[in-house]
Amino acid sequence: MNKVSIVIIHHNRSNYLRYQLDQYKPWHELKEILEFIVIDNSTNDIVSQDKLNTAYPWVNFQFLTENLGPSHSRNIGLNLAKGTFIQFIDDDDLITYEKLSTQAEFLIKNPKIDVVVGGTQRTDWSLTKLPKKITSKITYPNFDEINHCGQLLETNGFFQIGAALFRKDALMAVNGFDEDRWLIEDVNLYLRLFSNKAKFKVDKNSSFGLFWKMNTNEYSLSNRNQALFLEGCLLNFFYCIDNNLLVTDADCEVTYSGIFNILNQDVSVNQALYQKGINILKEQSIHYLPRYAIMGKLIGFNGLFKLTSLYRKIKSILIKR
Repeated sequence: MNKVSIVIIHHNRSNYLRYQLDQYKPWHELKEILEFIVIDNSTNDIVSQDKLNTAYPWVNFQFLTENLGPSHSRNIGLNLAKGTFIQFIDDDDLITYEKLSTQAEFLIKNPKIDVVVGGTQRTDWSLTKLPKKITSKITYPNFDEINHCGQLLETNGFFQIGAALFRKDALMAVNGFDEDRWLIEDVNLYLRLFSNKAKFKVDKNSSFGLFWKMNTNEYSLSNRNQALFLEGCLLNFFYCIDNNLLVTDADCEVTYSGIFNILNQDVSVNQALYQKGINILKEQSIHYLPRYAIMGKLIGFNGLFKLTSLYRKIKSILIKR
């Protein structure tokens, strides 16, 4: 039967997890839902585990002994899942039952589509301030379907993983998430799915949706580790190059200008990745780079980035005076 497995990953936000599961409790007997799987990589004491199992006997809890990252956790859930369709969600986000129902129906009616994407509303909800749907704040990626990789690399092409519903077969065909990725692992998954000929479709007629919680620096891994975030972005750009996914000028522009902009930041990234990026820029036409990148062709990109960093430091000192 075409049913949905909901895979939730949890790390150190037990209050939000419990509230989320309380909202979902009426769903587990509904026909569209097959199972709830929670991959918990932070509840290590037996007493707390027993309390969760007792409070939510309809949930398949998997308690890990160490935190190996979101990709590893989601893959555990994916491999355990028995549903035809997979819904991933983080422990501090919320989805609606209508989203699951209409997206599952969409995939049933459109067997050639592997990933259906719905709307997202960013919110600062808390346990004392619950989210409310505000139509004007619901956003969608700026594509209807994916025809080239650049669409997935553009900022406006990003979609939160909880906004989508996936066919399990498509995910298994690419072995799920790359477990070496801790950040931007969702975009990497989308790129590997696209490379494997998976079909994406944005369905604006599907019922809303996903409440995506905006986190402070304390809770956001990408905010706490900008270098890791930027390295993940570089690896996604390199993946497109290495797998010959750059077909259009738009693909090339978003990829090569993206590499340039990352290396031009005052953030220390892995030296091997930095050097690979430099080597790629040396070989590319200036046509795909910002105008002042022509200086990199004259004095070397490493020299240009050092000059740019020095300029920013001097400007910052002058502004403070």
